[in-house]
Amino acid sequence: MADMKVQRSVVVEAPPEKVYDYISDFQRHTEWNYQPQKIEKVSDGPVGVGSTFHTTEALPRELPWLMKKLSPLFFKLMGSADHTVAEITAMEPARRLAWKSWQPIRGGKRAVEVEWEILLEPENGGTRLIQRSHWVGKHSMSDPSMFADEADHELEDNLGRLKQILESEDNHRGEGK
Repeated sequence: MADMKVQRSVVVEAPPEKVYDYISDFQRHTEWNYQPQKIEKVSDGPVGVGSTFHTTEALPRELPWLMKKLSPLFFKLMGSADHTVAEITAMEPARRLAWKSWQPIRGGKRAVEVEWEILLEPENGGTRLIQRSHWVGKHSMSDPSMFADEADHELEDNLGRLKQILESEDNHRGEGK
């Protein structure tokens, strides 16, 4: 099966502990990440490794017009669920947050699985955030490399929004969303 890896980084003028506290609140990813529109925790207990979420997502913004129009039909033909599933795979305070996500399709299969990771490294009194994604096509009709440019641009845009939020005056005072 086809796969694709994307990596971007940004330096944020905030300490790693503060950055981690914000990004580890998984349901707040809708504030800085374009695609998730709604994130709902579906597992029991406190958030930690193994916690699962259902996410309603927007299609990539830079997806060609025709693909945007045909995607709902394609998902329906594959027997795709109307949400993605995200499962936290690592939580290392002030250092690393990782999760995998996938869109369930008919027969308990997955069309594409994505492994996400955000690394935090102290840098000049702030934090370098490194976000990585590894996309793996799990279905014969799924080739994530078709979306390489879109994934790269969205990762860069999302990190820019995250930087803006983390450096905002309200967030420095703890009054952010």
